[in-house]
Amino acid sequence: MIDYNPKTNWQRNEIVSESDFNRIEQGVADAYERLTDVKTEVDDNKNKIGDLSTLTTSNKSDLVSAINETNTNIYTILKEENHKLSLELLDIKMRLQENKLIDFINKSGMGYYDTFRDSDGVYLSHTDAIMKEDGFVFGEKRVTNAVIQEDSNDGTIIISGNDIEINDNKNYELTINEEIMKGIGVDNEATILSDNNPVDITVKDEWIYYSNYSDNGYLYKIKKDGMNETKLNSDKCCCIQVYDEWIYYRNTVNGCLHKIKIDGTERTKLNNEDSNYIQVQGNHVYYKMTNSSGSYLYKIKTDGTGKIKLNDDNSQCIRVNGEWIYYSNQSDNGRLYKIKTDGSNRKKLNNNRAWYINLQNDWIYYRNNSINGSIYKLKTDGTYETKLSSDSASYVQVRGNWIYYCNSNDHSFIYKIRIDGTSRTKLNIKSSSHIFIEDNYIYYSTGAHLCKIKTNKTIKLSKLYTVKTGQEVTISEPWYKLKFNPQYFDNYNTMSLNLYPPKNNKDINILKNIKNSNQIKASWNNILKNKRDLWVNNTKCKINNVETVDSKNQLKLINNLHTEHLCVLDDWIYFKNKSDNGCLYKIKKDGTERTKLNNEYSCHIRIQNDWIYYLNENLYLRKIKINGTERTETNCYVKLLYVVQGDWIYYANSYLYKMKTDFSAKQKINDDEAQYINVLGDWIYYSNKSDNYHIYKVKIDGTKRTKIISDLAYDIQVQGDWIYYINNHGNRYLYKARTNGTDKTNMKIQLLDRIIYDEWIYYSNNSDKGYLYKVNVKGEQNTKINEHVPRHMKIIDGILYYVIDSDKNLYKIPLANIYNITTSTPLTLTKGQSIPVVSLRAEVNGKPLELTNIDEEKYSFKLDNLNTNKVDLTIRGDQIELDSLVYAVR
Repeated sequence: MIDYNPKTNWQRNEIVSESDFNRIEQGVADAYERLTDVKTEVDDNKNKIGDLSTLTTSNKSDLVSAINETNTNIYTILKEENHKLSLELLDIKMRLQENKLIDFINKSGMGYYDTFRDSDGVYLSHTDAIMKEDGFVFGEKRVTNAVIQEDSNDGTIIISGNDIEINDNKNYELTINEEIMKGIGVDNEATILSDNNPVDITVKDEWIYYSNYSDNGYLYKIKKDGMNETKLNSDKCCCIQVYDEWIYYRNTVNGCLHKIKIDGTERTKLNNEDSNYIQVQGNHVYYKMTNSSGSYLYKIKTDGTGKIKLNDDNSQCIRVNGEWIYYSNQSDNGRLYKIKTDGSNRKKLNNNRAWYINLQNDWIYYRNNSINGSIYKLKTDGTYETKLSSDSASYVQVRGNWIYYCNSNDHSFIYKIRIDGTSRTKLNIKSSSHIFIEDNYIYYSTGAHLCKIKTNKTIKLSKLYTVKTGQEVTISEPWYKLKFNPQYFDNYNTMSLNLYPPKNNKDINILKNIKNSNQIKASWNNILKNKRDLWVNNTKCKINNVETVDSKNQLKLINNLHTEHLCVLDDWIYFKNKSDNGCLYKIKKDGTERTKLNNEYSCHIRIQNDWIYYLNENLYLRKIKINGTERTETNCYVKLLYVVQGDWIYYANSYLYKMKTDFSAKQKINDDEAQYINVLGDWIYYSNKSDNYHIYKVKIDGTKRTKIISDLAYDIQVQGDWIYYINNHGNRYLYKARTNGTDKTNMKIQLLDRIIYDEWIYYSNNSDKGYLYKVNVKGEQNTKINEHVPRHMKIIDGILYYVIDSDKNLYKIPLANIYNITTSTPLTLTKGQSIPVVSLRAEVNGKPLELTNIDEEKYSFKLDNLNTNKVDLTIRGDQIELDSLVYAVR
């Protein structure tokens, strides 16, 4: 027997050999052999001591206490040794390849192994499991604090904090104002700021400055929100540096150093030499000067005087920090050097070829051109050189605790890692370059556009919540705690438990009110292939039968009249019948009971509270009951478009007005000539013809008039937090921007008519003969529906009504599948109500488990016909799928 020396410094991916197992098993055997020897020795001592009651000494209790203490110590030592051995065996098992796992578990009898997949679907090679007296526990909840970056009331927040890692498809709990919210990490959406191709991007204050490759490389600036794009000069420029109120740059035609005011005035030439790698600090510009004798490091005053040569090195990728200049010395194969700003104390720092040099605190971060473009760091004195990433990185930028770069190994997508090399995160899926980080945003070029994206991913809350900039939030990452009571299997068989957590498909939408009925009429975008469960008010209801009523894309003719200006209410469609001098008609949705409502030309129909509002041929406002009675006139002249909301009508008549729906209390809101009026809550949004059709908003009481978008805007439609509009009446490209004017985006579609419904835009595609298309509100999944040219579109209860341009007839087409659903219990539901449909199942060795207790956080499983005892599994965060658990118990 030899002393057992446990190995306690196993490293990830370290190879486990036969000798390791032999050593561990021998340690266990030696421990038990040692215990046997100790017990034998104790028994021998007891026999030698004999009956203590016969002892004449008065110290009997001390002897007994000593014996008891010895036994206790032996038990404690053995328990600790067994615990250490168990942990080491567990760690070894976690490193085994899966195809060797079952055999090893059966031989070792340790009884535990787990496999999880990460966000990319790759099996994790280990977990952070620890063994406690009551079982194995892993993935303890990690709590971090963060700060809200900007105001939000749309259920999505952007957070910042020193220790925050937001990953896709991972659930979080957030504590806001002591209320616990649920959220999930989501990708950021990129915002297109300009259709120009920018290079050499830099940002200062509220402006982005760049060389516009789409316009001969001339110097441009644009606001961070994509507004006020301005050309500043006609020089082809690069190496842009903004300092104080000046922009310094290299004129690529003659190579000379220039400067110009940030407003585009006072263009000044500073030297007559080829100048590159410009850096500005204080009163000096530092640069590489190239002439017939070579390339060297120079500095010159910002007024163009006092030129001084600093070294004899071909100095590139220059960075100035305080009294030191750091550079890549091409005279020494790109090695990293530093030199004082007065040209003294030149020092070589390493033997690697450095590029994209960044300085922060006492560290230098750079791309190592000697080793595949990997990211390295070293101290400014040249010590502690460390590899941080194996990615081939370009456009490296360091801000705070993060390094941002374009990953050439992955299509030049933008990535970030912490300054210690951990937490590698992909931030976009678009080839990118010329990144610049400022105020939690990354500004970059895609080769066709200037874009921005947030440095932190967002968290989408489970419900709407209003938060303010600077508000603190506590974030708890998902945690997993698994405890298994003993499982018994014949011959050490293994059991595979597969859990399929709830998958909420698109909720069904109730199409009609029902009261205490088993029959539901509903729409749903996904076909109900199997009977599933409905969840109504947190109560499960079985689906007994599903009958298809309308299939998707089933076009139906409603009438053969020349129809315009649709309005839909309940079971009726109201419209202008151009076949009958434009008079007002109504017809049932099934095409029956066509009814004439008046005898005058009627256009721009609106319906509110059983009244139909319309304009006559002279554009005077009228109203009539939906049954055709109580026609009411007013001499109010309306320029085509108006909005009826609540008790008020908002309209334009040279100026912006409002009046009561009974045509009383006429009031002027402001002096703007408003077009394309939208009313949302307390705000009126409109295109201001008085200001070149720019988009404005104003409170319904006339206060807080604000210009929000400086585009030539037509056909405005406000939906939720977004404004959709045509940015140029000629090419009719659809744009969107938030209602505060930010995140302006070109949707890249040309259209004639459109309507927005349930995260989709249905439109007449001007690029394809006006045919009917749909695209989601993110600008993705652009799909042709049919070869009709639609006009006057309206969507009610998942059905699109429109007039075909070729024959002027009225048609309808379901956008989702319509079903009659029979339920196991009677329900009372409201039209428009949404109900989730849930599918949940679990299996052991391919056999289904009976689910005995189902809620969002806990699933208890009951299994018959196997020699098992009990499974008790708790999971937090249903976006992480527990793929399998494999274990056996001796």
